[in-house]
Amino acid sequence: MAYPDQQITIDCRTGAIAGARAHELVAVWLVRLASIILKPVNHFGLSYICRVVRTLLPSDRPFLFLIDADTRFRVDYCDAYWSVLTVANYVYEPPIRRFVDEMRDVDYAFLDCGANQGYWSAIVSSPAGGKHRVIAVEAASDTYWHLADNQALNRGAFTGINRAISGRSGEIVKIYGVKHEARSMLPSGAGDTSALEVETLSLDDLADHPAVAGAPMVAIKLDVEGVEIDAMSAAERLLARETVFLYEDHGHDRTHKVTEFAMGALGMRVFWLGRGGPFEITSLNQLDAIKVSRRRGYDFAASRSPIWLAKLDGVVARAAQSH
Repeated sequence: MAYPDQQITIDCRTGAIAGARAHELVAVWLVRLASIILKPVNHFGLSYICRVVRTLLPSDRPFLFLIDADTRFRVDYCDAYWSVLTVANYVYEPPIRRFVDEMRDVDYAFLDCGANQGYWSAIVSSPAGGKHRVIAVEAASDTYWHLADNQALNRGAFTGINRAISGRSGEIVKIYGVKHEARSMLPSGAGDTSALEVETLSLDDLADHPAVAGAPMVAIKLDVEGVEIDAMSAAERLLARETVFLYEDHGHDRTHKVTEFAMGALGMRVFWLGRGGPFEITSLNQLDAIKVSRRRGYDFAASRSPIWLAKLDGVVARAAQSH
């Protein structure tokens, strides 16, 4: 599999479109308009619209997003998930964006676990993101192909690994799901089938990677579709270091199991960096007001490292002073 030589280039800052034929230009504007209209409902229905647009206005040429002067991100034409980036200055996953911006000058290694096609890996390893050492881990082999393409597109600024983050390394597991952004080791229903298998990797075994072992601090983005608790449970060595988790607590879980585990069993302090924040989570009841949609995940920062906690407390304090 390979992309054609030509592509449709979209500047994420200005929205400018280059290299598109007439029908492709119409397609970009249609998915852009749909993204804007559907934003208040968390883009519900956008995947359907993208499929219709691809059918009526077909192309084999990919979208190449210019995130900034040094960062590129390439995806399939009218990708049902990533087409939101056609909207100029769209902020994807605001809590993680805030963390990356606030911690730009901190010396840390970034473990992008559940990296999908490498969006955050490309940004965090870029000059604008701080040129951090980045390991991108993606389980699904076809999604990993896109991640490897973006790794090469960004001159090898980050390292990719095709494994599934889990509680133990070396097991062979199935990957379920059709949508690349929602695949999991956990089947979603009786009719769920899998055509992919992959070897597992624990976080503590990932800690032996040279890029991680020599880093004074570590940030772990953990978006592994329901396996977050198992993954955190196998991070004892990392938790003994200066480590912060950026983990997903999904809106469909009204008991907030992942946050409860992080605060209780692991003794971490948890912070919300998204809309209405930043602030520290001191009660699980606070998540009821944050997790308003059952269809999306919500990203929280958690640590028990004194250094990371001082930096997160600083983010909260600076925001309070600016209001």
